[in-house]
Amino acid sequence: MTDADDPPDAATRAEEFTRRVEHYLSDLPPNTRSRLIEGLADHLAEVNEHGTVLVDDVGTPEAYAAELRQTLGVDAAGGDRSRSRSLVAGVTAGVLLLAAVMLAVVLNNGNDDQVPSSPTPTASPNQKMLKTPTVVGLKLSDAQDELKNLGLAITVTEKSTSLPPNTVVAQDPEAGSQITAGEFVRLVVSR
Repeated sequence: MTDADDPPDAATRAEEFTRRVEHYLSDLPPNTRSRLIEGLADHLAEVNEHGTVLVDDVGTPEAYAAELRQTLGVDAAGGDRSRSRSLVAGVTAGVLLLAAVMLAVVLNNGNDDQVPSSPTPTASPNQKMLKTPTVVGLKLSDAQDELKNLGLAITVTEKSTSLPPNTVVAQDPEAGSQITAGEFVRLVVSR
């Protein structure tokens, strides 16, 4: 067998997969596209806990691009779905939060008194209500900076996804919710 007959290595397959994902996102603005695929090839060349290279386990580039679009909240044509974005984000955040709570219960062997509850916005007369910003799709460090600048506290839970590591995949409370300074915003980030 010659080198030309050898199958491509994981890094080469991951780079090709990333190029194809970028092709399916070509209608998005370049800065959005590059933010979505930043570090993707390196991440996809990693081996998961089952010994499988991630690029071989994430489906098609087209489906992966669709998942990125859904996380970002843009439709297949690249248009902004601002009217339905909060509903989709709310449902997605709810499902992810439920999964995180279930995981926490399992990890705590049913000791659910350690599972965090949702914050309830209660502003005293001296506290100003804030709108929770949209941080889904951002890198964790960018989301933390944005939330800390508003005076919000942050908790982070990791979840295995096919998105690049440290990408925010859900938030609670959802974007646009009323919250007071000092309250917690729970972020779920890709592992």
